[in-house]
Amino acid sequence: MESQHVELLESIFNNLPQIESFTLVFPSSGGTFDNGWEGSADFYDMEVVNSSISFFKKALSSPAFSHLTDLRLHLPCTHNVGQICEGLGQDTHNQILHLEICIVDASGVSGQREHLFFDNPGDYMELDGDVHIYNSVPYSNMQREFSNQEHQDELWKFVGSCPNLQSLHIVGSNFLDLDRLHWKKAPDSRGLRVLSLERVWVSSSSLEALLLASPSVAQTTPQLRRICLGDVKLHDDGGNWEDIFNSLREGYPELELSYMQQLTYFESHPRYASLQSPWNSSWKIQSEEESELRAMYALAEHLAERAGGWDYYPQECHESIDDYGLDED
Repeated sequence: MESQHVELLESIFNNLPQIESFTLVFPSSGGTFDNGWEGSADFYDMEVVNSSISFFKKALSSPAFSHLTDLRLHLPCTHNVGQICEGLGQDTHNQILHLEICIVDASGVSGQREHLFFDNPGDYMELDGDVHIYNSVPYSNMQREFSNQEHQDELWKFVGSCPNLQSLHIVGSNFLDLDRLHWKKAPDSRGLRVLSLERVWVSSSSLEALLLASPSVAQTTPQLRRICLGDVKLHDDGGNWEDIFNSLREGYPELELSYMQQLTYFESHPRYASLQSPWNSSWKIQSEEESELRAMYALAEHLAERAGGWDYYPQECHESIDDYGLDED
């Protein structure tokens, strides 16, 4: 960071009595295919990144941030989350209610769905339920040193240390694994009110750990109101989407909105179904089970009825049974 920028920001932070909401956004980065085949990754100026992370780590330790309740971080890699959040004391962790973390370095194998666009299906293979490209965008200089997947525990450790979360939004680039999160929720927590996950591996148990009330108030109704899952993959021993849809419909009476897109299974899962065009973003779920498709539609229909009908439900969440290739019962 330029010295004049540092001085200006230090002056601002030092003169603010309290900061309740804070957003830090690094520019998105990924890569491109040259001539349709050879990939190239964006290059990070590591000196600039490191100096910026160091500055904001120090800034977050200032008294003004002791009032923080809403934190939104768009950082190059998962390692940066661990670095910058060292500036926050546990008292501040306890106060955070709303947390958004987006990883913006989308370089490397399957760093983003756009990397999967090929004219010939023979140009990709599926491995462990994820698509790996023979001719792929390489990893950036950042990820060659700090791989998003290898350093993701730094991200999950911070999330897990915020016991009073009400809303959580996680966006991975290279897939992250929710099963590695151990959330130490507050004893009186009713679970999350809002959950949004994108490019994340999950299991039914790791989802429930976020949505259900703490054991000490287990009889309390969960408070989930909105859930958005996009490009989310279910572990081979992680249950199935049908049971998750049914649970959301029957067990969360305050749920108002559900947005689901590109839900998949690992290749070794009993319900895995291969896709002809994995790069296509228009499909909702990778499944050939009619009962599963009906359960997904039933959830959307149930929430629309609760809202007063499709006319009162968000347009982007509208569903039709025809979208699933099903007939009316």
